[in-house]
Amino acid sequence: MIGLLDRKIIIQERFLTKDNFGEAIESWEDKATVWAEKEYINGNEKAGEHQTVYHEQVQFKIRYYSGLTTKHRLKEGEQLLDILNIKEEGRKKYLLIKAQARDNE
Repeated sequence: MIGLLDRKIIIQERFLTKDNFGEAIESWEDKATVWAEKEYINGNEKAGEHQTVYHEQVQFKIRYYSGLTTKHRLKEGEQLLDILNIKEEGRKKYLLIKAQARDNE
């Protein structure tokens, strides 16, 4: 099983700060780099006014990481992924993270 954790992903946490004018500024901070197994689930296309956007869904399996929520996001290479769902597998052994690729900012 350990050999299948062959993808390096970064867990990021969102922070909001204010600029000099009191406007909220969103930023993301790397919290941890972990090894994961990646499985492709599906994808969907959404047509907008002038473009079609494809969103793929994947599932990552990582060693248990305390405190991970759907408010975090993942980064694999340059790809950003929103966390949709987290399930524990085994008793604090692994986490199954369902995530959806997003358009890079």
